[in-house]
Amino acid sequence: MHSDSTAKEARGPIRDDQMIQKEKLSQFYFSQYKDCAKVLKKKNNEGKKTYVERLDRLLGELKRSKEGKVSQAHLEEYHRQLRNLAYFAFRENNQIAIMKIRDLIVGELARLDVASLKPEEQELVTAKLLEFLRAEQTFDICQKSLRSILGQYVNVELRGQIIDLVPTRPETEFPKALEMSRRFVLHIGPTNCGKTYQALERLKEAENGVYLGPLRLLALEVYEKMKDTGIPCTMLTGEERIYEENSRIISSTVEMLDLDQRYDVAVLDEAQMIADSDRGHSWTRAILGVQAAEVHVCLSPSAEEVVTMTADLNAIIDSLKPITEFDLDGVEPTFHPIGDLSNVMRDDAVRGSFTQQVALENAPKQEDGSFLIPSILGEGGDR
Repeated sequence: MHSDSTAKEARGPIRDDQMIQKEKLSQFYFSQYKDCAKVLKKKNNEGKKTYVERLDRLLGELKRSKEGKVSQAHLEEYHRQLRNLAYFAFRENNQIAIMKIRDLIVGELARLDVASLKPEEQELVTAKLLEFLRAEQTFDICQKSLRSILGQYVNVELRGQIIDLVPTRPETEFPKALEMSRRFVLHIGPTNCGKTYQALERLKEAENGVYLGPLRLLALEVYEKMKDTGIPCTMLTGEERIYEENSRIISSTVEMLDLDQRYDVAVLDEAQMIADSDRGHSWTRAILGVQAAEVHVCLSPSAEEVVTMTADLNAIIDSLKPITEFDLDGVEPTFHPIGDLSNVMRDDAVRGSFTQQVALENAPKQEDGSFLIPSILGEGGDR
């Protein structure tokens, strides 16, 4: 029969995506409170005389609390209380109080924190989460509940995953689109000025076209307009898909764009959202990657410069593409000037100088054949 320590060793190291044990979480809590006490600055020492008794009361209250029955507000209050009490314990180097925090209190606090999470949330309490808290949200656990911090972590992780989807080298991410000779048409104007209407009128003439908008309702509106005019149309959004046989037009949200499909005309609506921190990458992806001979971009005036520059990337990449096609194998780099450049200065030539009158023509003030310059710090007159 193996001992507990042997069994733990057999399991191997904890992976970044593996849920950590409560003991590890308690250790993390303790290190955060310890380090926070070193940098925390209190305006006064109010509570210093009673912090030992208050630690005992906090421990008793934590032990009496039932798992899953403590509100988030109470949990955050427990974290803040322990932060203030740990400050005095570490500053006074009270070893008994420190051991009580390490061996008892943080364990009870971790128990209640984990119990407040849903099962799927508990699976996110991993070594990766703790590393994120150490690096990005230092000491947040000393005043917030684990659940509230977990919400921030999920948002950051999702944003990071979205950013990872954004191409870092457009010339390699969208080779098919960049090989095409695409024509961009910008429809710029305020809301209800008719810019989208003009683009949709051109889309109706296409044998194979796509509309890309930010909302399901906009995709549905375009779908219904196409149907009303007798044009077969398919609608694709993250929530709903309506297929029609032999459809000429696809009306969809921008994230649903099929980068492998070729179109005659593409309409990108509300493209000013390219500046949006959460969804802007979808418009960048569409502008750079849509395989359409004619791309209509509808946007407000505020985003004109951004989208114009994005569209110009195609021309820039096209101009650089021939350079990458040269065969430079075996060509030695040049570390010195070519040819004899020992003296690149012009020969000196003797010429007549300006006359005094010509030299003084541009002087703001002059007197007796000399410049007058302003005095320093207002002392005296011009000199």
